[in-house]
Amino acid sequence: MHFRYSIRAPVRYRIKKIAEGLIANGSGQTVDISSGGVLFESNSPLKPGVELELAIAWPASLSKSVGLTLWLTGKVVRTEQNRSAVAIARYAFRTRALPKYIRRDV
Repeated sequence: MHFRYSIRAPVRYRIKKIAEGLIANGSGQTVDISSGGVLFESNSPLKPGVELELAIAWPASLSKSVGLTLWLTGKVVRTEQNRSAVAIARYAFRTRALPKYIRRDV
């Protein structure tokens, strides 16, 4: 049993097959996440059994200029309306540059 954490974060997904290349991509928002899976909402429902790659903009950052993205691969295990549950096969955190904030001195 995995404890689920309510984390709302932007997510991008890609469905690829080796022989066919990129089949579909889209975006959405996470609903919750655990060490075994992630539930996210998207504009179009995904079919159970589909293997995909997710990139989640992690809400914590390393510094003011360096953020984290959680990359994972997995399989859709169930879908309800526009929510898809993905069982995680592999994951890794990668760094990303955060947008520069404009400093205005008055």
